[in-house]
Amino acid sequence: MRREGHRLGIFYSPAGQINRSSILPSDIAAFDLGSGCGLSRARRALSMALPLRDTADIYYSNSNGLINVLIGWALRPRIWIHHHHLNYEVGDLKKWSALERWQMKRVTHVIMCSPVHAGRMAIDLGSRAPVFVPYLKIEGAKVGSLTASAKRTLGYFGLLRRAKGVPFLLGIGSWLEKRGLTLRIHGRDEERLCSGRQHPNIELYGEYNQATDLEILFQQVGVAVVPSEEGEGLPLVISEALSRGIPVVAFQFAGISWLKGRIPGFRVIDVGDYDGYLAAVVELLARTEDLSFRDSIKAAYHEILGNQICERWWEQIIVRGQPRVLASESTVGV
Repeated sequence: MRREGHRLGIFYSPAGQINRSSILPSDIAAFDLGSGCGLSRARRALSMALPLRDTADIYYSNSNGLINVLIGWALRPRIWIHHHHLNYEVGDLKKWSALERWQMKRVTHVIMCSPVHAGRMAIDLGSRAPVFVPYLKIEGAKVGSLTASAKRTLGYFGLLRRAKGVPFLLGIGSWLEKRGLTLRIHGRDEERLCSGRQHPNIELYGEYNQATDLEILFQQVGVAVVPSEEGEGLPLVISEALSRGIPVVAFQFAGISWLKGRIPGFRVIDVGDYDGYLAAVVELLARTEDLSFRDSIKAAYHEILGNQICERWWEQIIVRGQPRVLASESTVGV
């Protein structure tokens, strides 16, 4: 039987999207399952969760998979919040495993990575309308100063994968050289795309620490490039850049299509229009020294994607037990 008056927030690790929030209670247990094979991690999950059965008010699962389902089954929480932060197409629910479909029947709240994806999932879930709640990010406190070379520098931040458009970026070396520009690429090369020699105007910096490196790294670029050409959620780097007043150029996909035209300095280009993409980069680089322009980017970001939206939603859950729906656009652009 649930213990009366006991409020315990249970969040499946990694719980980075909420663990920096000041509104969380102090008695939070995060499931850090460490490394190892799937079976050993599943055993550890059950050994941690079963002793807490019927004592957890909230369980937050941040991805699909067996371990999430096992923890939810073992805890039997009052509120189960599932965050699906990947791409979603209408009908995908039918393709998920039986365990994942069981999970979606048990969860009380579903968070999607964009209003478009929330609308798609709503069609499959029916009455339990999902919502869009932005991730908590390490935002820029203010629009900071840029280095002298930033107005001639593009920045890519994230995993180096074909699906994220990295081959396109690796192929623009001559274009950069003709214009006196530089591209800085930050991130882990998961597919060995950069194993060969690169053009001298393309600089590779490897992995970075989101918690400690972003302020310095974003001072060194004038425009952030997000050239993903396949279905994605809402890449975190977009928010990280816009919150600092850094313009962003991206190819259009569902996770960001709803933002088109709503944030100054955020250009959304049709997939395959490479000339249009590069033209947008040049246009935005020319405006990097305009502080009023960069301030307008940060202000629009804060209204649409700011951390306060996420914190308000979680406050409704933790303090009052139920959230009011903050994502009024949760069914647009299906």
